[in-house]
Amino acid sequence: IGILPNPTNRKPELEKYFYSYVIDKCIENDAIPVIVKVGYYQWNVTEPQSLMQYLDNQYAEKFIFVDLDKVQKETVTTKGESFNTLFWIYHISPTGEKIFYDPHPNEDAHNLFAHTIFEKIKLHRSK
Repeated sequence: IGILPNPTNRKPELEKYFYSYVIDKCIENDAIPVIVKVGYYQWNVTEPQSLMQYLDNQYAEKFIFVDLDKVQKETVTTKGESFNTLFWIYHISPTGEKIFYDPHPNEDAHNLFAHTIFEKIKLHRSK
């Protein structure tokens, strides 16, 4: 949320249109819309409050928002290890040392993502 390609001078309007369209299509097809924020933890990007407020007002309880950046940040704090150590892809050297080479999510990150999204969906369905 909040990262859109240029050129546009009307990003807030475009975001509202896009997310409304997607959520409406999901509702129309009896699907639960799930909006996932991921990948910006280290950039410290936050979703636009006006967009989230609009979606909450327009679609209260009809979509799920999952902030995986927040979950990663909480995991870093809880475990006391760096983001890179916990979530980057690495290779084990012949000496057993982890060599971090790719900032894309590793298996542990994917497991965390899947668990978090699944739990949010279960919680939403139980309401």
